[in-house]
Order: sequence, then structure tokens, then C-alpha cells
Amino acid sequence: MKSNYVSTYEIHEETLALYPHRDVEYQTKVIEMEAVYYVKEPPLRIIEQSCKLNGASYAGRREWAAYVTKHTYKLPILIQEQGSIIASPTHSPEHLDCVWILAAHVTDLYPDRSGPDEKTTILFRTGLKLTLPVSYASFRSQLLISRACLGYFQARSMRHKPKNC
Repeated sequence: MKSNYVSTYEIHEETLALYPHRDVEYQTKVIEMEAVYYVKEPPLRIIEQSCKLNGASYAGRREWAAYVTKHTYKLPILIQEQGSIIASPTHSPEHLDCVWILAAHVTDLYPDRSGPDEKTTILFRTGLKLTLPVSYASFRSQLLISRACLGYFQARSMRHKPKNC
């Protein structure tokens, strides 16, 4: 995969994941289907900016997700309505190790028992596998909540679609 270094980044249909990157200058590693980007902004700022560029605030997206899920912690964020792009955090968004996974690209996940710590391996539709330091049960729950939010949004959109005359 080709690596690129950029100042800013907007989440789009080919974005798979945003990792915190411990570097003085580049704070996020973005994995796309066919490229990797190192971005100067932290992951949460990329999420916030991507929401704004798609006509909504991060706070508004959090409030919507809390209303739909009846949860208040580790809420999925609907980034783009048209492309059905929703991001799932592995930890609290303010946590230094929070990774954001774009739910639509995940085809499977399974527990990784290769070491003493709990980990989960995520398989993306591109064939890429990522192993994260988060429990399988926790991330599976996050993914289900994200997909439920997306389903809720899509169902409401279909019900309120204008009819042709």
C-alpha cells in the first residue's frame, strides 16, 4: 500500500479505519482500500471535520446516536448520509488509543487469542485484516450498534422519501 502524508483528511467511501499515530507531526494513520495516509490532525478532529463537511456537527451526530441507541458511551458517528458512512469507536473518542472503524467495510471479526491480552481481528471486504487491542464482545457490540443506527436512519429515510407525482 502506498503511504501519503497530508495536513487534513475527509472520510469517504474508501476509508476503512483511523488509528491514533504517535508522531510529533502526524497524529493519525488512515487506512483506505488501496492507500495509507498519515494526517497531521488527530482522529477525533478528522471525524468532527468530516461531519461538518457533510452538513452536520459532531455533537449533533452524537446526540442523534444517543437518542437512537439509548446509550451514552462509545457512540457510532454517522459521517455521511448519502454513502451510509458510519464510524465505530473502539474506546471513548477522547481515549488516546481510540481507533475508528468504518462499519460498512467489515465482513467478519473474531477473537484473537495469540497472546495474554484480549484482542479482536477484523476482516474487511478488501481482504485486509487488522488486529485491535479490544475484546471481541465489546467490539462486536459496537459494530451491531453501528449497523442498527444505520438501519434506523435508512428506514426513516425511505419512509420520508417524497412521492413522484
